[in-house]
Amino acid sequence: MTDWPYEAYRDWKGWASEDFGKCNAESAVYFAKELRRCGFLSLADVRVIELGFGNGAFAAWASAAGLSLRSFSSIAGGSSTLRKPHSSCSWS
Repeated sequence: MTDWPYEAYRDWKGWASEDFGKCNAESAVYFAKELRRCGFLSLADVRVIELGFGNGAFAAWASAAGLSLRSFSSIAGGSSTLRKPHSSCSWS
């Protein structure tokens, strides 16, 4: 069974399963700026639930930044990660 159209979407976005759960420097700056813009001046005690439809970059960044995170991805990495929580998330 194929996961098309998700497979076509992953290809279009340029996502690769070996990059799942990694956050590059450019994305890290973007995420930090977005949270500040939304009024989060401190990330202490911030709890996040992410329903992902991507390659796990935000989940990786949030976990590294110390946020309490629950993250689930519906497509990233293919069917082997379907509904699998990001490996570096903290659970509370």
